[in-house]
Amino acid sequence: MNSEEPVFIWSPSQRCGTGLLQRLITSSKEILVFGEDRFFTDNLPDLMMEHAEHDEQIQESTNKLASGDLSGWFPSALPKCEDYLDALAGAFQLIVNVYQKSSGEFGYARWGTKLPYAASGQIRAIRTLLPDSMHVFIYRNIFDVMRSIKARKWVESKEDFRVACNNWFNSVCQNIDIHGNREWFHVVSYDELIDNPKIESEKIQKFLGLNDLDLGVFDHKVNTFQGEKSEGHSESLYVEPDKLTVFEYRICLELHERVKEFIQLPEPPGLDSCEG
Repeated sequence: MNSEEPVFIWSPSQRCGTGLLQRLITSSKEILVFGEDRFFTDNLPDLMMEHAEHDEQIQESTNKLASGDLSGWFPSALPKCEDYLDALAGAFQLIVNVYQKSSGEFGYARWGTKLPYAASGQIRAIRTLLPDSMHVFIYRNIFDVMRSIKARKWVESKEDFRVACNNWFNSVCQNIDIHGNREWFHVVSYDELIDNPKIESEKIQKFLGLNDLDLGVFDHKVNTFQGEKSEGHSESLYVEPDKLTVFEYRICLELHERVKEFIQLPEPPGLDSCEG
């Protein structure tokens, strides 16, 4: 096992348990899982993929502008794509070095990070840049995800709700279909993890090559910052999930039925669980 083998924790959306996995894996005292660094795990890989995808357009635009053809529109005129990608890859490696150095200073041999959403291309890009990296993807049933998202005040309209549900659905389907059978990609059901913490923790432990994990982590209910309930926060660091409306319930049920054929999900709640 490479002592510098990094771990990335992903989920299809917020409220799926990345924070719980962060604390559980860090309890090993072998991997320090840092928090959410969107520049590192999201923006930088996306920028690299975007430049690679539009290489031809970038080169054409820059060549025209540099040649003296000033009659066009040149928002995509950028430095040579190959050089720019090399620079971005270098920036990525510099950040990797900082993570490794920082984890070592805290006494951990390895490091990790988490992000509460994931596109399949995003994971593939990081795996390409870090071929020794290990990836854990945790999902949760859509009903509880959306009840918790509502409690955090992250959806303000029916359209917001529908978009959040579709993001969850698309990420689950794409990532499990594309990466599900890879030896470096481990899928965790949040619901199974809560119902069978010892068994599921042992699977994670084996996948990452760790010693014991501290199951006492499951005794702490933490899912928000300390603050006002009106802002989705709580004095106790835990906010109770909201109920779904009938409209919201039906959207969740549709996606639940579509995805349950290829992932493990608990039985959906009854319609009587809705508000009103």
